Amino acid sequence: MQPASSPHARFWRWFQANGHRLRAMMYGRDHDAREEASEELRKAVAHLKPGLVLEFGPTPTEELRDLIVSADGRRERVDFIKDFVASAPELPGWNVVAFRPRMPINEDIAIRLEDQEVGPDDLWFRIAEDDDGLALTLHVRGLTPENERLRGLGAALLAEHSVGERDAMTLLSDLQVEPLPDVPEAAGLRPFRELVSLFDEVKERKYPPPGSLVLDPEGEWQAMEGTMGGSPALVLLNTGLRRVAGHPAYDHRLAVHVPFNRARPDGMPETEDEYTAVQEIGTRLGEGLEEGQQSLLAATIMTKGRRDLILHTHDVDGALRRLESLKAGVQTHRVEASAERDTFWGLYRSLLHGGQKEEAEE
Repeated sequence: MQPASSPHARFWRWFQANGHRLRAMMYGRDHDAREEASEELRKAVAHLKPGLVLEFGPTPTEELRDLIVSADGRRERVDFIKDFVASAPELPGWNVVAFRPRMPINEDIAIRLEDQEVGPDDLWFRIAEDDDGLALTLHVRGLTPENERLRGLGAALLAEHSVGERDAMTLLSDLQVEPLPDVPEAAGLRPFRELVSLFDEVKERKYPPPGSLVLDPEGEWQAMEGTMGGSPALVLLNTGLRRVAGHPAYDHRLAVHVPFNRARPDGMPETEDEYTAVQEIGTRLGEGLEEGQQSLLAATIMTKGRRDLILHTHDVDGALRRLESLKAGVQTHRVEASAERDTFWGLYRSLLHGGQKEEAEE
């Protein structure tokens, strides 16, 4: 829950007092009033996150109205939006929605950009899994080098509207456009009308629900040495998680810190016994937090006088409660923790790519 004095809480109080008035202006016939309402809404949220886009959606019922918070194509806004929407209190008459929802695509819908118009009948596709998510290739009727910029953009927009902003922003690792072959079925392509169902099928296969992920219980670990913030660092990275990195349910990163009782000037444990003790504590905590796949242990890092366990969790509050219970069994060392939103598994992927670079250099 946000403190009453926090910027988020102040915004939501302002919106509760002004939201209905602004929505009425936005849906009215007065163009100047619509512009005025849009500007007022933009200014009200600008101090929280520059460029954040708030939109009033169609009324699903007479009693409930949608306020949509959009990243507007900017991946760096995704984590903020999730936290911002989660901070919204109960707002009578409002449904606060993170990201633009999926748009039903029918044969009458088309996107026109200058002299180029692209509709569902112009598109076929192929979708595949990769380590970073789902790779989508759109094959576009009439695509040429001369019109690719506009025609390709129109095709991409149709696809993004179909799967919804959340999935397009967080799960699409790659989106390419190619010309449509004469016989798309022979090339193994699927018609655009099947995109959503097949997208969801591939997503479910790559990212099954927590508790049903197929993972090596021992993990697949890679040892790395380097520096962090100018201090020596020893890293063990669970490379076996790369297949599920970016799993939409595991979008919180939990860091568990076990400070050494005695450390050398370089930040490493002073004695072999100290090293062994923090290793054993980390093993017990990691196993307890991973039980039932509530959390996934992604890496351990020894640096700056402590050992850190880096996990991704689908239930951050439950993981923190479980950690409090596990800490009761640790008598010799302090145990601390911090958690933050990390939809794209940024730290894990930076370590993974660093390790892959080292292997390539060897």
